[in-house]
Amino acid sequence: MANSPLQQSSFVFYPEEELLQKAIAAAPETVRRETLAAIGRRQGETDREERFVRVRARRCAECAEKIAEEAEAFAKTLPQSLFGVGNGEEFILPAGLFFERVETAKKVLCGIVPELDRFWGPLPFDPHRLRFVAETLRDGVLTKQTDELVERIEANRKRAQTFSEEIGDFCEKVIEVFFERAGTAADTEHNGERMRFGTLAGLCGELKYAAQTFAAKCRKKPRKTDDT
Repeated sequence: MANSPLQQSSFVFYPEEELLQKAIAAAPETVRRETLAAIGRRQGETDREERFVRVRARRCAECAEKIAEEAEAFAKTLPQSLFGVGNGEEFILPAGLFFERVETAKKVLCGIVPELDRFWGPLPFDPHRLRFVAETLRDGVLTKQTDELVERIEANRKRAQTFSEEIGDFCEKVIEVFFERAGTAADTEHNGERMRFGTLAGLCGELKYAAQTFAAKCRKKPRKTDDT
């Protein structure tokens, strides 16, 4: 079968509506079949885009859960002193190693943000063109499939955008703030000479809770739950 204008464009560069109307008038069933095929291809691409976001979300959840585990483990090593200040020199090295592990996890999280930048651009195709075919053919099936496809794409883009913002907030408003406050509580500038053990343990508890909350958000299931 010879290529029609729709096949030649591959639904990327459409002809003008007048030419498209002529193609529909000349071969409505062919145009309908090609439109369904185009929707099917776009559905496959959307499956991959949804999986892309789910995989990044799962990676973020794993990082956040690791941070929570590290915070809990380090807090348990500290003396059970609620208000006291003491010589914490022996805890400076473990604290430094703990901070390094949290920083490593933070770098992984921050590295995911640019991977999600692709979802801030324009839609990867123009749904108006698919709707134009559906309306011209007065085909409810095409209209329904097009609307459902656009809804999926927009929902995934919204999730990715929100997810990207939440990563930034967690790294900046939780981890960075923790480093600042924990460093002061540990008295790192004076090698732990006046370490506030209870305050440091409390900050670790806050970090653990925030990390677990963030991980739960990351693991919240989208529409499709197949992560394979």
